[in-house]
Amino acid sequence: MFRKGLLLCFLIVCCFRSNAQTPKKFCAIAEQFQENFNYEDAINNYTKALDMDPKYSKAYLGRALCYEKTGRTASALDDYKRGIVIAPKDKEFYYNAGRMYYQMGKYADADLMLREAINLDKEYNLALEYLVKNLLKLKNYKDALEATSLWLDNRKSATAYYYHAVVLDSTQDYITAESEYKNSKSWDSKYIPAYVGLMLEENRLKKTDEAMGVAAAALAKDPNNKDVYYARSMIYASKNDYIASVNDISKVIAVDMNNEDLFMKRAEYYEKLGQFQNAIFDYSKVIGMNPKNLAAYYRRASNYEQVTSFKLASADYEKITTIAPGNSTAKEMMKAADARLFELNRETFKPEIELIFPKSDEKNRVRLPADKQEAVVTGSIKDASKIKSVTVNSADAKYNHDTLNPGFSATAVIGKDNELT
Repeated sequence: MFRKGLLLCFLIVCCFRSNAQTPKKFCAIAEQFQENFNYEDAINNYTKALDMDPKYSKAYLGRALCYEKTGRTASALDDYKRGIVIAPKDKEFYYNAGRMYYQMGKYADADLMLREAINLDKEYNLALEYLVKNLLKLKNYKDALEATSLWLDNRKSATAYYYHAVVLDSTQDYITAESEYKNSKSWDSKYIPAYVGLMLEENRLKKTDEAMGVAAAALAKDPNNKDVYYARSMIYASKNDYIASVNDISKVIAVDMNNEDLFMKRAEYYEKLGQFQNAIFDYSKVIGMNPKNLAAYYRRASNYEQVTSFKLASADYEKITTIAPGNSTAKEMMKAADARLFELNRETFKPEIELIFPKSDEKNRVRLPADKQEAVVTGSIKDASKIKSVTVNSADAKYNHDTLNPGFSATAVIGKDNELT
């Protein structure tokens, strides 16, 4: 009887242990939910695994990927970084953290993570691809060239050849870049980025007929590829066929209506055709999408001048001088706008001075007390260019030289004739 009781107890304990959940089992359940795109339940089960064992690194990796799928980037990045602390030899955590930093535009942080992933595995080509893209953003072409060379040594592919060509182009080695774009296209005849890169490279090298041939081959494989149409529009522009350029880029705009760069490029083509109103329309679209696009204001102002809308042109030039940020390119544009505004106002508008005090009568006369030896005179300058100075009875008036319509004041000495001039 006693032995039967012990046996029964032993069986119950064994049964309990066999049915007990473990971090591994919770992860297995989570992975099933993840495979079926049920990310919330997957996250819940990964969390249960971590509640049981906070150092179970596999759960951090799985949960982070699910967080990404549900748009919780901060939580995903936190899990990747926790994984690095727990499993510092696991390349996946460094790679994914680096990939996320790259997507967030934090290129210095991405650089550190991706390099560490590659240090752990020199043949980690996924990490090499992101490292190359990140180095291009950092304009570190020397290291990018080393990374693409390592990538090609590991395993040749159309993508590896393509990025090798992109880096070579960035170093202005256009001849070798052209050759590598051809290698990319030969390695995979369906890899359209290689065609686009080769089109642009041959266009740069003034091989426009060859570039047009590549465009035809690309469109035969993918008749609706917008990147090919965009690149071909640039080739047509090199051939001074701006009507064809407009037609091609308009096809791209039709499927990408919120891309300011496309409208900027089409406006440029319209300018070449002398279609200034169409150019103004496209620059206005750009400004509607990005009210701080200085180049759009500057080009629109130039086109307003072409159609003699000088006040609208002046308003755009004035806008540039108020919104230009502190970078050097913007400063140069602001300087150019300032100079053009000065010239435009000088050519178009005559300075108009209005006396505010003392008031003049209908015959434009000012009455002053006979015993006054000086008078404070105030007024405003309307629609004026930046005139050199304003004087009242030889006294310099004070006014803000940096505005188009300043007010002024002067303390004038009244002569024997009691006149103000």
